[in-house]
Amino acid sequence: MKAKQICSVILALLLALSALTIAPAAAEGWDGKTATAPAGSGTQDDPYLVSSAANLLWMSQNIKKGDTVTDATAGDGYGPSFAGVWFEQTCDIDLNGKSLRSIGYYYANDNRMAAFGGTYDGNGYSIFNGSIVSYNTGHALNVNWGHGLFGTIYGATIQNVVLENLAISGHGVTGGIVGRAAAPTGTKESPAAADEDFNVIENCVVADTCAIAVYFPNNTPVTSADFDQASRVGGIVGMAWGTTVRNCVNGADMSLPGNFTYGGGIAGTAGYGTVIDFCANTGDITLTIGSNPNAAESAYGGIVGFITPYEKQAQRGSVLISNCYNTGTFAFVGDTSSANLNRGGILGAANMLHAGQTYRITNCYNLSDKNTFGDPDYKNYRVGGLVGVYWISANANASPLYIDNSYSVEITEGKNTAGIYHGTNEYRCYIDRKTTDGLVCVQIGVADGKYADAQNGSYPEGATVGTKTADEILALTAGIDEAIDSALESAIEIKAYQASKTSEDGRMSFRFLYAVESLDWSKIGIEVSMNGATLTEEGTTVYTSVLGYNPETGEDETYTAESLGASYLAALTLNNIPTTGTYTFEVKAYAVESFGETEIKNYGTVCTVTVTDGQLTIQ
Repeated sequence: MKAKQICSVILALLLALSALTIAPAAAEGWDGKTATAPAGSGTQDDPYLVSSAANLLWMSQNIKKGDTVTDATAGDGYGPSFAGVWFEQTCDIDLNGKSLRSIGYYYANDNRMAAFGGTYDGNGYSIFNGSIVSYNTGHALNVNWGHGLFGTIYGATIQNVVLENLAISGHGVTGGIVGRAAAPTGTKESPAAADEDFNVIENCVVADTCAIAVYFPNNTPVTSADFDQASRVGGIVGMAWGTTVRNCVNGADMSLPGNFTYGGGIAGTAGYGTVIDFCANTGDITLTIGSNPNAAESAYGGIVGFITPYEKQAQRGSVLISNCYNTGTFAFVGDTSSANLNRGGILGAANMLHAGQTYRITNCYNLSDKNTFGDPDYKNYRVGGLVGVYWISANANASPLYIDNSYSVEITEGKNTAGIYHGTNEYRCYIDRKTTDGLVCVQIGVADGKYADAQNGSYPEGATVGTKTADEILALTAGIDEAIDSALESAIEIKAYQASKTSEDGRMSFRFLYAVESLDWSKIGIEVSMNGATLTEEGTTVYTSVLGYNPETGEDETYTAESLGASYLAALTLNNIPTTGTYTFEVKAYAVESFGETEIKNYGTVCTVTVTDGQLTIQ
């Protein structure tokens, strides 16, 4: 996953070549009310350039109001907003202590929604110092509504977004980056197919300086075990369908009322063709009863709270949770006498998973041994280091849950109601119920790569699931950290700055100068081509100081790595360009990742440089 996203290089290079200077974010002094359209046209080659909180508010205000029409009156005009449109964040954005309403907030069906459907690339820049609030706090209690930076998305890509020092709140389905990631559902009679890449959320960070708090409208008590209710919250995404969540980290603590049913460090609920890969959660979840009863069965996981849809719903699709770890804790505060609670270090719970689909947890690790459940004598808790519980009915037409190469520290297990739940330190399952094809509900991976029944809490010989010490697990999570860090570095820590120009004997030279924070790649650089033919590429030589062009003085000056806040500088010079005529060049940033004898070159977005009689223009 190293160096996959290099878009920030190209954006900064474009600005440098055109000798433009981006001022500090216009959000400084933002009044919380002003909305301004961003520069650009919204195409991939000319994206909207988001540089202020006023630009973000403009995006929020230009979501079509699909909640204000009925299916009969919606026609063709209420699909996803900004579908096929590209946005690039160009700098850190200060909300100035003000509130920003969610971008997108509603999904009823495939033809009627108020959802974001474009591509937003945060380029590793931060959105900070303020709050993200619900677009509408008075809505009915159902899963149609979503709250977060992007409240509801549909067919969208959200990447390289960093949230810092933000209070994020929602009334229902809520996530730090995305509230509800909706996918095509079709109808009950003819459900649509789920594509795991229909939505993509990648390289995103919700920092530990953020906090997420969720509510119900008017604090409505929920007393029934309704698996479809709106109470879902995740550090990254509240409810994920048809979604890949990759290389994301949540550090925000989450505060939930006692009647809030599902919570996860990365996703509150996930299903219908969803992949969560290379993610880490360090945020804590606190569930406070207060005046709200908690009679509904609830599930809270370090990575995912609950897998949905389950067998009572027509939509179906597999779920993969891989290469993830959790260090976040869980606390249950208040009167627990009515609580029916499931807690897992990776997955809180699952219920009657769809037959014919695959549900798997692999290469996942739980480092949290601190779970607080209130009344120690209350027996209605199912707690596991990896999975709180998987429940199925007798001879269920359901799929088993597969777990392999996953480990947990020893955890506080809680109690098992009337002794009818069995399992180990890693998982709980309802007695010895089997699926219609004779499989026990949980299947444990063994050393030869196969799976075997986990009967009555005993693992087969050679099982790749078990209990380890924190030090042993930290050694296993190091590779996950490295992969996540590399992905985030590639989005954040390469920036281009200036281009110098010299002219002699009717020929010109241009130098592209860029700063590098990390050298965690085999090769980094810029490639220049004309008419599809590569002219030159360079990236293996780095410097601590390089001569670069200062557009304010019109002169070259020495730039140092230290002055630009980088570890190294690199430069590419394009020589012998005639000062007469027109020449068009494609400029790409790239990075190379080596796997033994194989090299994979990852490119960023292409920008086009046209030189006409010695003058540069950028497209």
